[in-house]
Amino acid sequence: SEMCIRDRVSTQSTGPFCGDGIIDNGEQCDDGARNSDTTPNACRRSCTLPRRGDGIVDDLYGERCDSTQLNDFSGACSTTNVPNACRTFRAPANRLVDLSRAFDKSSPVFTYDGSSTAPPCSEGWKWFVFQKIQTLDEVQYERLSAYFPVGNARGPQPLNGRSFSYTATEPAVCGDGLAEKTEECDEGELNSNTPDSCRKNCRRPACGDGILDAGELCDDGAKNSASGPCGTNCKWAGFEGCAPGNKTCTAPGATTINVIFANLLSGSKCTGNCPSA
Repeated sequence: SEMCIRDRVSTQSTGPFCGDGIIDNGEQCDDGARNSDTTPNACRRSCTLPRRGDGIVDDLYGERCDSTQLNDFSGACSTTNVPNACRTFRAPANRLVDLSRAFDKSSPVFTYDGSSTAPPCSEGWKWFVFQKIQTLDEVQYERLSAYFPVGNARGPQPLNGRSFSYTATEPAVCGDGLAEKTEECDEGELNSNTPDSCRKNCRRPACGDGILDAGELCDDGAKNSASGPCGTNCKWAGFEGCAPGNKTCTAPGATTINVIFANLLSGSKCTGNCPSA
């Protein structure tokens, strides 16, 4: 652009830039001198709109908090830019919660009468200790630590005449949604003897189970045989490369031999112009 100075024309020109008050290509906004990296709801100095995680609470964009660190559910500000807090809701009266699904029933359990691990360490507690160690993710650990800033465990204590019992592992129940012991999978009500599903006997899909799964050309179950028609690898025996279900195609490079079976059965002999064998 040309600038006129005291009736003289300047040949100096400037291209578009962030902060010139004009929204150019690649810019989300541009309010010129009003661009700010500290003012709520303002166009940023990089000519971008306010965003989550920039440390500025932009209320016009629905934010109630904004941390310069990564907003998540372990800190003060959530990923939706509202303060993390316990929420309350009313569940249907007929909703049932099966707490048994929260525990690993494949683990043996030690049971004994003890006391609280937090002051005043009162008696009258019954402890159930799983032999198989459970795990927590990082967020769960941080939330648990926040509730017990001085810890929630005590060192080994004398038995003081107490006894404990040991409960062996409960038998696995196929169909309960927990893959236990010898179960290869368990998707509960989704278990099905259909292609690519966890089977009703809690086994993964496998060649030889009589169900045609992904990657298999055939599966006749116990009838799979090296001599075919369906091979032990769930591919057509002797017909490698054939399309699924096509038992009569020939492998690439194979030689086709035409035989007149009617003549062979009748004992006829071909004379004259005979078809080549």
